[in-house]
Amino acid sequence: MAELTKQEKIEKIEALKEKRRRLLKKRPQYTPNEGQRPVHSSKMRNRFVFSANGAGKTTMAVQEAVWAAKGFNPITEEYYKVPASVIVVLDRPDKVKDVWLPEMKKWHNIEDKWLFKNGLTYINEIKFPNGSSIRFMFHQMDQMAFESIEVDFVIFDEPCPRRIYIALRRGGRKKSGLGRYLLIGTPIAAPWLRTEVYDRWIQGKLPDTECFRTDISVNLQNLAEGYLESFGSTLTENEKKVRLAGEFFDSAGLALAHLFKRSTHTISKLQFERQWNPAHPVVLAIDPHPSKKHVAVLLGLGENGQLYYIKELAEKLIAKDFAEKLRAWYNGYRVIDIVVDSLGSADYTGGDGFKSFIQVLRENGVRARATTFKDKNDEDFIERIRGSLKSPEKPQPFTLYRPKLVIVEGNEGIIKDIENVGWMTYKDIEANKPKLDIRQHDYLACLKYALAANINGAVSGHRKHRVNGRKKLYGF
Repeated sequence: MAELTKQEKIEKIEALKEKRRRLLKKRPQYTPNEGQRPVHSSKMRNRFVFSANGAGKTTMAVQEAVWAAKGFNPITEEYYKVPASVIVVLDRPDKVKDVWLPEMKKWHNIEDKWLFKNGLTYINEIKFPNGSSIRFMFHQMDQMAFESIEVDFVIFDEPCPRRIYIALRRGGRKKSGLGRYLLIGTPIAAPWLRTEVYDRWIQGKLPDTECFRTDISVNLQNLAEGYLESFGSTLTENEKKVRLAGEFFDSAGLALAHLFKRSTHTISKLQFERQWNPAHPVVLAIDPHPSKKHVAVLLGLGENGQLYYIKELAEKLIAKDFAEKLRAWYNGYRVIDIVVDSLGSADYTGGDGFKSFIQVLRENGVRARATTFKDKNDEDFIERIRGSLKSPEKPQPFTLYRPKLVIVEGNEGIIKDIENVGWMTYKDIEANKPKLDIRQHDYLACLKYALAANINGAVSGHRKHRVNGRKKLYGF
């Protein structure tokens, strides 16, 4: 260029501009489909797209990344602050070269001189002329790599491990709360996204978040002819729900969620107080643990056979202190039976020498008994809990369409357990056992014992005890 005349330099620059204009003219123009447009239009800081395969999710993510780096969203005509620090989280490095860069260059001018490896064997950063950067990070990276990073925008292409999401969210908070987040993927992993994000968003508990569900039909115009039929023919019915409809992979294994609605199965504390009579019988069920919190629940029987899940307790205490806590907790209720998981009858579980947990409870005024084999029968429990949660098709006397079991508001432990409990599965075959997997659902375990107990106080062989001279009855 130094040897060229001024006129030749001008002609050279104009030729380069014309070449670029022709390249841009050949480049296709991005037009979002009906599933992509609402995502691009959303002003929420946190957006989650649970998408089927073939719904155009990577194309959508690429557009969002480049728009953030350039500082302009052409859909909303909104300008962003630049230079911007953009992070894209992928499951593995080869996706940069094989998926992201081809998709970027299809729609945008991404020059090779903007690409950097930073001493690695693969491209991990794009530096734009305006100072913005897109940095690629991967699931297998050390946890500390995700910590203490200040970010303007993070895109997760496919669900990531929860630890990575939490670490990068901390980086957004360091930007005075201005960081934006977009997670796009087929929900075949990371069940925490359903329990901690989607379910909470549905409940109205995440005001700065918007979730989207898209199926493959929104992108049919961009799929090869016969793709849907060919791809779908290889999938099981459950896999079709995930990969073609964008449903969560673990939803098919949920055992009780389809029977439960918060609006139907919960009542306010004021409603409960108006309906409850102190003379009504109550069962106390306890699930003790040697290393984590003991859990206890109160289940009451009201008019017309209505069951009330009244309250729940979780405390990590030795048996003696837990007994004292319990006595104050159930004070004022007519407790007719106190049942404890039979593991609490084992020696050395009471935190006082060889004594059992149940023995220590009894010595401290809590007249508890151990569960029986019948109390713990799984098939009976399934029948009881499903029957209790099922909403009647016709109004019941004085209860409208209320199910047999209602939960007093504030008992989030049992609600979460009911919404998330699944079936036990066989190890070697894709099938469920006729047994609920309550190993990590302690509130539901307590409810299991409470539903099996003698809440009517009519089973022969049950003795009754008066405690402290008051008219409270305890089954033993």
